[in-house]
Amino acid sequence: MNTEHSIVRFNLLTSLLSILNHENENNTSFLLAKYFLENFHRLSKLSIYKVSQECYVSRSSIQRFVKQIGYDSFKSLKNSVNEIYQHQESFISYTDYADFQNYMQLSLNEMIVDINHIFRDSKISQLIHDIHDARKVILLTAEDSSSSILTYQQGMLACGKLIRVITSASSSHTILEQLTDEDLLIVCSATGNYALAINQEISQLSTRKALITLNRTSILEDTYQKIYYFSTKYTFTNRKISSLRNIYTSYGMTYFFDLLYHEYFKTYTSEIAK
Repeated sequence: MNTEHSIVRFNLLTSLLSILNHENENNTSFLLAKYFLENFHRLSKLSIYKVSQECYVSRSSIQRFVKQIGYDSFKSLKNSVNEIYQHQESFISYTDYADFQNYMQLSLNEMIVDINHIFRDSKISQLIHDIHDARKVILLTAEDSSSSILTYQQGMLACGKLIRVITSASSSHTILEQLTDEDLLIVCSATGNYALAINQEISQLSTRKALITLNRTSILEDTYQKIYYFSTKYTFTNRKISSLRNIYTSYGMTYFFDLLYHEYFKTYTSEIAK
């Protein structure tokens, strides 16, 4: 496992894309993120002097940007460039089927049946009650997996429960250190990669912790009071961070949270303001 990972330094590609998507085009951070994305194929060979020259920014500005996205130095950022190649390969493998539409249809149907089955058999009611009763609820996830989590956050607000979402691209995670046993931290990590990357930090927090994942590695069992696996059919045990993309990593978390939201609504519908 890469010991250089942390809660806010997990995936170089998504960190750069997040800045590209949210920052003003005139900001130095936007210019540098755009430059690194367009030149990642030669990033490992670039010097900070060359970047400074080609981007018309100071070396100190580059160093500030590097620290902004969680890296200690320009060198450590360069060492992470292989992550981009690995993610590209996982996307190619995901779509490389002769009859992709038929494959997707069959895979989605099988996944829905699988998740429905495990949802009925798991002690999901405990998670629902924990979410309801917690003083604060924090959902922690990798930036590129946050879409379904953010939708769930909006739905929960409609049910009268305000929760907070923190991603690997968040500028700060100090709120996690302030959580107590009255609060609930839910880490969402389909492949388990993000959970593995932040395991040491999470294990030191003195709050109630739950994990939603596919990865059944024993490494994570001591960190969380509850682990909710959203597949019985697709099981694996991976102790190292590796790129993986399949039907579950693309759609499984979305479907799981739709079911979770419905169960919460059904359980506490009498409390929801009309």
